Formats: sequence, structure tokens, C-alpha cells
Amino acid sequence: MRCPYCKNEMEYGFVQSNQEIIYTNSEKNVPMVWARKGDVRLTPGFWGPATCSAWHCPGCRKVIIEYDPDQLKV
Repeated sequence: MRCPYCKNEMEYGFVQSNQEIIYTNSEKNVPMVWARKGDVRLTPGFWGPATCSAWHCPGCRKVIIEYDPDQLKV
């Protein structure tokens, strides 16, 4: 995959965590973050594996994550 910023080749890999990974448009300053309505769950529920595939550009220091919105609804 080519980086949309610098057009160099990106590295394929994974984003991993010991907790569920979500995208939210507001920062939550609490020890445990739960997905709420409007958030995007990037990994299956709390008890599923917290791993999602991603692309990394070492030059731009950007990570791009693709997800299936039907599988990960909140």
C-alpha cells in the first residue's frame, strides 16, 4: 500500500493491545475505556482478541487501520 501523504511504500502489520481498541471523537480520561454509541470499535468486543491489521509509514509516522463497520457495531 502506498502512503497517502508521502506516496512511499507502507509496511503491513498489526495494532495490538491488552484491551479493546476503539476510535472516539472525545478523549476519555479514565483507566478503562468502554465503547459507547458513536464510537468505532476497531477490535471485537472486550473479551475478543485486541488485534487489528494496519499499515505503517516510517517516514510520515502514520498508521492506517482498516475495519469492517458491520462486524464491529457499537
